[in-house]
Amino acid sequence: MRLSIGRRFQLFVTGTIVIGAIVVFFVVRGVIKREYTHHFSQEIETADLVLDNYFETRFALLKTGIDILLSDPRFLAAVAEGDPTTAQYEVADFRQVVQADLFVIADETGRVFARDHAPGRITIDSLPLIGSRYEHEQKRMFSYLDGCVYQILTAPVLLGASQQAGRLLVGYRIDDDLLHRLKQLTGSEILVVSQSRIVASTNVDVSSSEQVVRLAAQLDQAKPRAVHTRALGSEDYLLLEHRLGAGTDLSVLLVRSLDAQLQPAIANISLYLIVLTLAASVLAILMIYRYTAAKLTAAVDRLVDAAGKISAGHLEHPITPLSDDELGYLATCFDNMRRTLLTNRETIARVQEERIQAERLATIGQLAAGIIHDFKSPMTAISLSVEALTHGLGGEAKRADYCRNIKNQVQRMVNMTQDLLDYAHGNKSLQLEDVPLVETLRRQVDHHRERYDRQRIGLHYEAPAEFIAAIDQHKIRRVVDNLLNNAFEALSPGHAVLVRILCNPEHVEIHVTDDGPGIPPQILADVFKPFVTHGKSTGTGLGLAISHKIVADHGGELSVSSAESRGAHFIMRLPASLIRHGSPASNLNSGVTA
Repeated sequence: MRLSIGRRFQLFVTGTIVIGAIVVFFVVRGVIKREYTHHFSQEIETADLVLDNYFETRFALLKTGIDILLSDPRFLAAVAEGDPTTAQYEVADFRQVVQADLFVIADETGRVFARDHAPGRITIDSLPLIGSRYEHEQKRMFSYLDGCVYQILTAPVLLGASQQAGRLLVGYRIDDDLLHRLKQLTGSEILVVSQSRIVASTNVDVSSSEQVVRLAAQLDQAKPRAVHTRALGSEDYLLLEHRLGAGTDLSVLLVRSLDAQLQPAIANISLYLIVLTLAASVLAILMIYRYTAAKLTAAVDRLVDAAGKISAGHLEHPITPLSDDELGYLATCFDNMRRTLLTNRETIARVQEERIQAERLATIGQLAAGIIHDFKSPMTAISLSVEALTHGLGGEAKRADYCRNIKNQVQRMVNMTQDLLDYAHGNKSLQLEDVPLVETLRRQVDHHRERYDRQRIGLHYEAPAEFIAAIDQHKIRRVVDNLLNNAFEALSPGHAVLVRILCNPEHVEIHVTDDGPGIPPQILADVFKPFVTHGKSTGTGLGLAISHKIVADHGGELSVSSAESRGAHFIMRLPASLIRHGSPASNLNSGVTA
């Protein structure tokens, strides 16, 4: 099926809108995902600050508790005297106040004589800091002790300004409860990593993933506390590493599933985008279809129809533009072209008519020269016959022959003159009248029968039942005369001519066929041109040209076919529309023969 330009344009625009809508959907979705990622990254950075503030607050709490404890005389006396019972009592009381998970006291030699800690396996050997020399100020750090990470604070126990009586270690354990509280504060999963190994986590699935460990080791250490986007399996995660103290391999990883955060939001937004995009696309398509159907398609169809009429030669119908845009301008150009073609056609017709008239006049000039030459022969014959009559040559017996010769020569000159006048005038007017065609042509054939019989040339006529046709009978009879005269002059005794009428749904055909010598091939193509003659001793060569024109004026066609030594076959075809009533059968199997 052939699509019109308007329909192709509609399909193209529809496809463009759909593709554009899909592209816009994914671009907007990407922008939303980027903005959400940036937003969540800022939240993780804020969570890192919250985590840092939380640890700072706990350190401050521990420091405050230690300051209170170190200002207690009973505690200082117990440490100085090495009284483990009193020191243990004070430690237990202090631990309840500050909610510490680890409390250890050592004397100046490093011997631990009092301690208190939350349930768990903590040995003295697992406290390497106890055996080191403490500075004379409080020191805070993180340490991994027997499978747990502790946030600890160490301080010397001083008697007076500089005398050190012992050492003190206090700490909070970073356990699962603490991690879940931090998760609630930060909105992120919390992973505690020690020596590239996850030792605590708020999410079992994430903590058991070996990829997390590898990704944590691959984080850019040149960008501390920077948010990184990493893929874990089929999900994207935001990672931020929070180092626990300088010089340690302990860190806290803030992990946030980007997909878990984005999918619900993007799903809702995607639904709105899809609905909005579909609504906008449908509306745009409907508007474009309405516009193209009302404007573009109608204008193009009108131009196509106008072009078809122009190509068919129908230039009478004006083309009115439907709009003042490019299509309207094109319609105006088409109409200008139509008027130009109409003017040119009229000009060409006028010029052609003038050219034909000029050629006709030139032909008349040539014919006049030929006529003057041709008139010499009949005028000489007339002169001789008159001279013979004047002197009484031959007596009464020859008088009739001389008179008949004069009459024939005069008629010959009249025919030549009539041919000249008819061709020169080029008159196209027809005097159409309803006549019985079969009978009309029969009389015309019979008019030639006497002279055919004298020369012993057969003349036959076949026709169907009578019917009425609207023709100019005088001109049609003249065509038959020309054809029969030409055949008579071309044939010798013993030959024959057949005039036959045949009918079909489209034409009435009048055939004139002879069995004479035929028309030479070099003349056959030009036989209907003026002054072309063959096998005739008399005539101007205009008979067939005039006959061809008469048949053409009736809307018909005169054609000829001939084979050497097989005679000539002329066919005069008249349109069936000339038949008024009494149409004969299409095939003539048996007709009237004369």
